[in-house]
Amino acid sequence: MATIDCGISISCSDEAHIGGVKRVFVINRDALADTAFNKVSGEHAYDNYTTVGSSATATNRWHEIELYDETGVFTGTGELGDAGNSVISNEITGFIPVMEKVKALCLNKIKDSCKVVALVQTMEGQAFVIGYDETIGKKAALRAQISLESGTAFTDRQGYTITMTGTQFDVPYEYEGSIIVTDGSTITFS
Repeated sequence: MATIDCGISISCSDEAHIGGVKRVFVINRDALADTAFNKVSGEHAYDNYTTVGSSATATNRWHEIELYDETGVFTGTGELGDAGNSVISNEITGFIPVMEKVKALCLNKIKDSCKVVALVQTMEGQAFVIGYDETIGKKAALRAQISLESGTAFTDRQGYTITMTGTQFDVPYEYEGSIIVTDGSTITFS
């Protein structure tokens, strides 16, 4: 059982926050080592990750899912399980405009992968690891579902909605480190 030895206060700057998801990156859970993330001592944060094999291969890199402005959302809903344990049901959802073969191929690969771990960057700039935790590790990974819509009027949106869901025990950890993305470049979160 955890000891409560802290409180939470809200600062003036917290009251002027920006909501929404800026970016989402995914990696196949099988590309990550069993103990994939390095926990920062004394913080609820990770600062590094480890892949199985070389991060020089495309399958061991993070891949961005660019979402249409103001459509990305991440929610974590606390639930009390039948066994009396507390879990968090996560959902990441966003809209990708215009249906076409390149997007369809990539979305199909994400959907058909066994499961993914996501890194969600908020509009405030913080990044959070979703689909991995210290209690069950990669078993918390997310499954993806894809919906499509054509619209009926000329002004209707047309494209894909991606929804990734999973359950984990820990409140998602903030990520304060670098990742290697599809093209081999590095993105750093702090």
